[in-house]
Amino acid sequence: MIKYNTRRWNPFLIAIPDIGIGMFWSLTGTVGSWIAYQHTDSALLVGLLLSMSAFTGIFMQTIAGIISDKTPSSIRFGKRTFWLLIGLASACFFQMLWPFATSYTMLFIIAFCTYASINFFQGPYYTLVVEVVDFDQVSFTILLARTFAQIGTIIIGLIAAYVWDIGGALLSCIVICLILAIPTLSILPTIVKERPENQSKVDSKINLDVFRNKNNNMLFLSTFCALTGFGVFMPMMGGYMNEHLKFHLNFTGSLVAVFGISSVVIGILTSMMLNKLNITIKKLFGAGMIIFSAALFGGSFLTENCYCWYTITIFVSFGFILTQVSSYTIIARLAPEGKLGEYMGWLNMFFSLPQLLVLIFGGWLIDAGFGSYLYIVASIILLIGFVAVTQIKLPTATIHQEN
Repeated sequence: MIKYNTRRWNPFLIAIPDIGIGMFWSLTGTVGSWIAYQHTDSALLVGLLLSMSAFTGIFMQTIAGIISDKTPSSIRFGKRTFWLLIGLASACFFQMLWPFATSYTMLFIIAFCTYASINFFQGPYYTLVVEVVDFDQVSFTILLARTFAQIGTIIIGLIAAYVWDIGGALLSCIVICLILAIPTLSILPTIVKERPENQSKVDSKINLDVFRNKNNNMLFLSTFCALTGFGVFMPMMGGYMNEHLKFHLNFTGSLVAVFGISSVVIGILTSMMLNKLNITIKKLFGAGMIIFSAALFGGSFLTENCYCWYTITIFVSFGFILTQVSSYTIIARLAPEGKLGEYMGWLNMFFSLPQLLVLIFGGWLIDAGFGSYLYIVASIILLIGFVAVTQIKLPTATIHQEN
């Protein structure tokens, strides 16, 4: 019998469940907003409903991280996988209720429960990504995971409008649950097992000490700025492009697909070059911020569904991938003993908070007739994030070095 090579295969296999996560978060710009607009014509109300994805992320991922930190490794499936599977089952259950909502209020409650569940699932998963590989593989593994997430984005971008035309909300939700569950259950807990030797035995107690460290605060600020840019482009796509600019659903669906495809290509190329380039993580993070900012600034001048949007989308995906990899890599190094799950949760809070604000205030701007300022404001915020990146001091010099 061939022995499973943990070091060789874990970085690739643990990235596969991120396909479902990437798909799910792309729904805010496609199926999620389409279902919401069946119950209201207000971009503000749609944005408020979709913002529950970010609002629940503010606390659910932190809660899930702390709970899994405190759970003994001897529990069935392992301390991370056990809670991950509970979150997965709950997310699929509530997702299947979306087509049966009879009012905006009912849909809002269902959406809240759905997003709370997916965030509870996501918290332990990203901690697991770091823990099942060796330390020197962390950056590469995170890059793979975020690249695989874009495969889910590609899938939903290619089929969302088609599935919607065939079966509406019900068939769309069935497909969503399948894409979320199959990649996860094919890997966890069947093939990839938790590695208790990489899990700290120190008892984690929640406190606000994380905010006493300047490096942590600068990382959180830069992450907030990066996800503001993402929130304006992807979650607000339905409100900005379909409602404000009046683009067809098929066109925005194709942009989602291009975003995913370009992210995968960029992720693969970056992963191939990662160990060959002696580049600091701060330069990688900063480059992502600048590229992201320039892309959204350029997109602010486009008001028609021309091919230039595809170029903008490619550069947005480039900046987004670089900022994602950098933030997760840095938090894994800054987290003290026994605090990785909690610190991942805090980081994910700053992934969620800006999207919450963007979906609420972005919807208000569109309703008020100021939608054309969305991309310009996001571009400026990304430049602020670039300044924050320059203030981060890391314990190591380059991406691929160990402490």
